[in-house]
Amino acid sequence: MSLITKHLRTGTYTKAEICEILEVTEEELNQVSLNQNTHHIQKFVLRERMTHVASEAHRVAWWLKETTIEGLGNLMTASHNSMARDYEASDPACDRLVELAMNAGAAGARVTGAGWGGCVVALTTRDHLDDFISQLRQTFYKDYPGDVDEVLFPSEPQAGAYVVKP
Repeated sequence: MSLITKHLRTGTYTKAEICEILEVTEEELNQVSLNQNTHHIQKFVLRERMTHVASEAHRVAWWLKETTIEGLGNLMTASHNSMARDYEASDPACDRLVELAMNAGAAGARVTGAGWGGCVVALTTRDHLDDFISQLRQTFYKDYPGDVDEVLFPSEPQAGAYVVKP
């Protein structure tokens, strides 16, 4: 983190400034660091974005040492706060849902998915699940016009993807 604060200023950098610092042309920057959907961007918020990325890596390293539900919950919430503040990849509805999930007793909660909207994942225990869902139904989803079960549902960790060789 000290490298970030030492070498990057707060606020925006123009594409021209970045090219000058890196000693590359705009075409080279576009080819190496951007994609066709981001070539048009002319201003970049580097320090704040890098702070989020570096703090995410720090949280992963910390989680490998502190593998408790409470520890993971704290990391999830810290991740959400960093994503909302430094990466600006949340929105007021997701921020409110994270807040209400925490008020309902979640160990942690964060926005996930597409960002700038996405969805929220919250961590709770099996014995608290029914009360947790009930509280979110009564608060965040009380005026939801659709079927709440389509957007508010429990899931459990699974083994994940793997390759099966016959």
